[in-house]
Amino acid sequence: MSSLDTAASVLRLIARLERETTVTEVAARLDLPKSSISRLLKHMGDAGLLERDPATLSYRPSLLLLEVGRLAYHDAPLCDRMEAALRDLTQLTGHTGYISVLEGSDVIVLRVSPGTHALRLVTFPGYRSPAWATSTGRALLARLDDAAVAERLAGVRYELSSNAPRSLAEVLQRLARIRRERVAVAVEETMEGTGSVSAALLDPATRSALALCLSFPLRGRGEADAEVRRMAELITKKAESVGRACGDPQWSPQGALQDQHEPDKVE
Repeated sequence: MSSLDTAASVLRLIARLERETTVTEVAARLDLPKSSISRLLKHMGDAGLLERDPATLSYRPSLLLLEVGRLAYHDAPLCDRMEAALRDLTQLTGHTGYISVLEGSDVIVLRVSPGTHALRLVTFPGYRSPAWATSTGRALLARLDDAAVAERLAGVRYELSSNAPRSLAEVLQRLARIRRERVAVAVEETMEGTGSVSAALLDPATRSALALCLSFPLRGRGEADAEVRRMAELITKKAESVGRACGDPQWSPQGALQDQHEPDKVE
């Protein structure tokens, strides 16, 4: 395995761990000599790919990687339109908004529009969550057919809150509803006291998809239901506007019915 391959494996490991890591841990997890990993991580640090905490001697991704990740979608017309729509939604509602992308069985935050309410939860670009237990992830998974979803979620352990799906069958059941309604909802699945609504949009030219999301605190069952409905209506209107502008067939007037029978394939 080349040094470049090993460096890529290191970055994938850090992404999977979602935290800093040490030379010892990387060497053990990749089953490679500690001396080789030590030299590689130092070189990656010197090149600006990693940063090292002087106190713990742990390595973490550099800001350069975050900027490169943002650049991957920076020039995409779909992402630009979604970012403008997200700003409108956060200004209108005061809630935090996100644009996210599907990667394997996870969903990763690309862009964040912080809300204005005093009580709010904000995650940051690069944050990774289980796709099957989030509204953004399920909105994106719904753009795949069931066989592709099953392949992505192979080996997943459904061990989150009781509000989250407990099996692949339950995930597929929820995805069927999303394909009909075009909006995904999550209530207290990955974090207590929070809810979110999401819609996925696809760029027909690149066949890549992104999810638009609003996240908000929940204060009581009756109020929560009303807030979820209101957010779903708002995000549907914005998704329809963006989707029709970029030519996403799901957001055409006949899109909801068509998508029940012909789920898009997301690359």
